[in-house]
Amino acid sequence: MTRADRSLATIEALLTTQHEALLAGDLDQLARMPHKLEQALQSLSRQDLPEQGLARVATLAARNARLIVAAQRGLAQARDLRPSAPGAPLSTYDALGRQSPPAVSGRLLSRG
Repeated sequence: MTRADRSLATIEALLTTQHEALLAGDLDQLARMPHKLEQALQSLSRQDLPEQGLARVATLAARNARLIVAAQRGLAQARDLRPSAPGAPLSTYDALGRQSPPAVSGRLLSRG
């Protein structure tokens, strides 16, 4: 396996991991992706790569881009639908789609 093949395999694995994280909503994994992808892409840019390998990477990147755009649209819609009253209760749902009662602990949740 050549250096170019290893670099392509690395970027394909990263794009696959990103795809899975997007589908799962794994924000922690997604937060780690930009730096890893940037490093891998810099490594790719210094090599003579086969057109076939570049096409595979482009296909994977386009697939992920579609998911990212869809997620951004969904977030924008959720923001627009959000009640304007501060402190409005958050509705959540269990794995069976049943609405769960709002939490009343008085604690604020944040992603840390």
